[in-house]
Order: sequence, then structure tokens, then C-alpha cells
Amino acid sequence: MADRNRVPLTASLDKKYPSTWFQGLSAEDKDHLIKQLGNSFLKDRLVSIIQDQLRSLKSKSSDYDNPSWAFKQADQNGQERAFNYLLRLFNPDQGD
Repeated sequence: MADRNRVPLTASLDKKYPSTWFQGLSAEDKDHLIKQLGNSFLKDRLVSIIQDQLRSLKSKSSDYDNPSWAFKQADQNGQERAFNYLLRLFNPDQGD
């Protein structure tokens, strides 16, 4: 006999991920996506690539020798913000 008080796995994962993932999806597609996100080699690989890209953005002291260093820094800050957003989508409980 099934436990009627038990929360389905997809419902618990649904609360874990940002709603951005599920906007515009049917209930069936949402359940499918939740299962994919919960156990995905592709997700893990993408997270690894994003983390590598984030690490590669660190400024070097020679960057400040360039008269346009402020523009480069602003660009880097924007890239960091975008990469961190993607990481939060894939790993919402890790934060920044």
C-alpha cells in the first residue's frame, strides 16, 4: 500500500530548482525536465565548463596597464554575473 502522505520525488525537486526552468511547460514536460535535472551527466558537464570559464576570468595585474582596463573590468563583471546565474540555475542550493 502506498504512503498517501509521501511527497513525490518530482514535487520535492520542483521546489529545489528556480521557476525559470518550468515557465511555459506542461505538467508532463515539467515532470520530465525535473527527472532530467535530477540525474544528468550533461548538467554536470555544463556546470564544470561554466566553473572553468568563471575561474579563467580572474584579472591579472597587467590588465591594469591598459588604458581601457575599466571597460575590460565591466565586461568581466557582466560575464561573472551571467555565469553565476547559470550556476544557480543548475545548483540552486549552492548560492554564489
